[in-house]
Amino acid sequence: MNTFIYKSMKKYRIKYLIILIVLVVLWGVYVNANSPYIMNRFIDHPKLSESHFSENTENVKVGMPFELHRSDDRTVKDFATRGESYWVGDRYEFKVSLSDVLPIESDITNKMTGTGGKTTKQDVSAKLWLAKIGDKNVVVMSYPDFDPEKSGDVTGIFTDIPLIVKYQLAQKFGETPDFEVCEYMLDTRGLEMESEGFDLVFSFVTLLVLIYLAVKLAIQFANYRKTPTYKQLEKYGDCDEVEKLIEKELANAVFSDKQYVCENWLVIPDTFKLKIVRNHKKHGNFKYV
Repeated sequence: MNTFIYKSMKKYRIKYLIILIVLVVLWGVYVNANSPYIMNRFIDHPKLSESHFSENTENVKVGMPFELHRSDDRTVKDFATRGESYWVGDRYEFKVSLSDVLPIESDITNKMTGTGGKTTKQDVSAKLWLAKIGDKNVVVMSYPDFDPEKSGDVTGIFTDIPLIVKYQLAQKFGETPDFEVCEYMLDTRGLEMESEGFDLVFSFVTLLVLIYLAVKLAIQFANYRKTPTYKQLEKYGDCDEVEKLIEKELANAVFSDKQYVCENWLVIPDTFKLKIVRNHKKHGNFKYV
């Protein structure tokens, strides 16, 4: 076929394909860049190499007791950042064997405030422990129901020690300044790494959208009558007959204001189709329906 409508349909279909290919490439680049966060939900977490951990982390001294100021950050984050965490390649969550686990008599609480800033409720959200990992003393943060005697191997992310935890350590061990702990704290609460949750959801949702668009395009390549340009002709009658009438009038059409003006039709180039509507004249002006 060599009609104007058919050739336009082919052009828009190729345009659709090119845009879809670009979107797929961009999706692949995004997934590749964020693969550690996405794959972390599907892979079996590796066993921590205690020798590698010992060789590649430093010890820090527990400071003397200090006071927290009102402006100090007392929160414990629900996410970690790459620059503040222990990684091995692209892995950041590990199965860890703990030994010599001792409780630190301090609870991390979430504070809920009422009017006037008064504390109305305090919930224990985490507990602190001290454990041996290889030859390192490591602070462990867990949920309140954590039982080290029943836990066996635990799974967690190693991250910098928050200020509120340093405060608790100083209160507990500050009288013995030679006491040292690893620079990283093991958080076993199911801590997420940066945008880990968002990356997984975004990648999955966009993949479904791309599959949907690809299926639509495949249908259009299999049957050009399913393209938007042709499907709109159905409301005017038999597609073949309507196309013939429009093509006949297009031979004498006037291109004005980014549209082809025929005696009975308006043919308007759109983003992915030719928009075809009746041409209704009213007082010399074109009225669209």
